[in-house]
Amino acid sequence: MVKIKNKKILLYFLIIAIILTSLLLIFIYNNKNNSYNLKENKVTRNDNLAIYIKEINDTEYVRAATKDIPKGNYVINMELSTCKNNGVITSYDANSGTVNIDFIGTDSCKLYFYYEKPFDIKLNIEDTSYLLGTYSKSISNCNKINSSDISWNNKLNGFEVANVNNTKANCDLVFTPKTVDNSELLSTKASTAGTSGNGTIVESTHGYRYQGNNPDNYVWFNDEMWRIIGYVPVCLTSGCTSTENRVKIIRNSSIGGLVYKANTTSDATWTASTIQKLLNTCYLGKKSDTDSTCASYCYSYYRTSEKPVAKCDYSSIGINASDYYGNMIESVYWNVGEPSSATFVSADDQYTKEIASYTSSTSKIGLMYASDWGYAIEGYTEVLGSSGSSYNYMNKNWLFSNGYEWTMSAYSSSQPLYVYKNGYLVNSYSYIGYAARPVLYLKSNVYVVSGSGSESDPYIIGM
Repeated sequence: MVKIKNKKILLYFLIIAIILTSLLLIFIYNNKNNSYNLKENKVTRNDNLAIYIKEINDTEYVRAATKDIPKGNYVINMELSTCKNNGVITSYDANSGTVNIDFIGTDSCKLYFYYEKPFDIKLNIEDTSYLLGTYSKSISNCNKINSSDISWNNKLNGFEVANVNNTKANCDLVFTPKTVDNSELLSTKASTAGTSGNGTIVESTHGYRYQGNNPDNYVWFNDEMWRIIGYVPVCLTSGCTSTENRVKIIRNSSIGGLVYKANTTSDATWTASTIQKLLNTCYLGKKSDTDSTCASYCYSYYRTSEKPVAKCDYSSIGINASDYYGNMIESVYWNVGEPSSATFVSADDQYTKEIASYTSSTSKIGLMYASDWGYAIEGYTEVLGSSGSSYNYMNKNWLFSNGYEWTMSAYSSSQPLYVYKNGYLVNSYSYIGYAARPVLYLKSNVYVVSGSGSESDPYIIGM
């Protein structure tokens, strides 16, 4: 009888083990799914979603009572909408009430929508040369339409007409060659020291830098929001015996969590790293996730036993190297100097280490340097690592987002630096996935078409 009881006990334990193993496998499978479609009442992980809406007469966003994604004449505010663990909001379909978000693991998001009154006529003009920043636009001789109801939209690169009540209305759209003076150059705006929004522009031996909580350094680039790091020295010639200042900008939001280098061992070398190839071949080329070469660079984590694949579809958010915006990007030799010893230092000392050597060939897209991050902290000159007190200055550094974000600077030959969630730099293994925000330099003749540089009125640029 004892043997029978023991067999029953073993059977019970076996059944429990099978059930627990099945639940574990289901959990792992669900968490390896990197793309979530949030749609109406069928929202995946709906509890981790907060919806904020600003109606046409509202001055502020109000949290919605439900978690239904709005339909109709709503626009998602991509600058305000964020995910706690750097999930990437890739698209919003107002017709179906659908938002696509790429997650890595578990995440929660806040989505902001505002109502936009539709125009009676909204006309996009084919992107020919006379639409570009080298021409000013004016509308005149309108018949049956009030001139006040017609405006040129620089973001749309076309005009908008409201209150059309008559047929056969017409206007003259006039394009005039634009003459740019130095006061209109973006570099002039970025090199005028003084107060800038809720921050400052500070001149140093390493160029002009935007510092503080929220300076007016917003620029509309690639049909999305970017921000100006500063007007800073960069190497443009082989050998790098001299530098020239260029306006340096960073994408306002991350393009996802990516490994620095897809390898089973850690390596901080920038040139030919996975992330360098991905940015300059796939992101710059607007490649989709079906491109086999880009797929080989696209990982959110990379170890011998575990290689999660990230979502690297840049067909809509990438940059076309030969279009209007792509032609504004300067090809540069990037700073890749490594420290002589694995230590954390101040922004000035970090900069000195970075410029100790350069890439042997030019490229267009990089990440922020560790020194860029340090120089953005208003009133801070101490060590940037955990032994310093930069965590007390998180609200005085506009570059700080949610943390867990790569820089392209090295801590040692094997470990690159990243920004930790507590507001200081940390060294890490290159095969771990952290947020990546593309960085680039603009050519010297890029100028401001309109805008003040604030978040609500960003610089619209031309060339």
